[in-house]
Amino acid sequence: IYAFSPVNTNNTGGFKKIYADYKDVTVYVPSSQSPSTTSVAEPVHMLAATHNYTDGIPTAVGLEFEHILAYGKMQITGLSNVEISSVTVTSPIPFAGTNCYYYYETKTWDKADVNSITINNPETSNYTFWYGCVPVELNTGNLVVVVTATDGTTYTKTIALSETKHLNFTKGIVSSFSVN
Repeated sequence: IYAFSPVNTNNTGGFKKIYADYKDVTVYVPSSQSPSTTSVAEPVHMLAATHNYTDGIPTAVGLEFEHILAYGKMQITGLSNVEISSVTVTSPIPFAGTNCYYYYETKTWDKADVNSITINNPETSNYTFWYGCVPVELNTGNLVVVVTATDGTTYTKTIALSETKHLNFTKGIVSSFSVN
């Protein structure tokens, strides 16, 4: 027995299909997200659980849900009195997309195909921005953050990643970091 939440409705994000024979699911991790001031957007707050049984239909089922995505909590520093219309985070490794595959049995990911996530209509009182993404380890390349103000002004920060300066998004964990 498998349980998934949320199911992809209205094309906003969530679980799309399950393939029981292959023990994998197709997941839509949206590249455009509208989080609250304290958490990720509902469509990327993805949970999954399973209950194995072999003899007949069970009379009781115990399900332990787990997060399948990683979460980013990014603090923008060095800006003041700037009203922000969006923040875009671009990763050197794809970490979102419409047809990501999550292999439930091995707890691994495949086929993320989008490198950028845009956070729309963010609350800017504390310049903290939340998003959900496919788990990735960022040890090389550049992480690029573009802040777009409501007046059209953009602020861009490129962060060179290396073994000593890396950012890992781990399944079920909130990775907090700041960008100046």
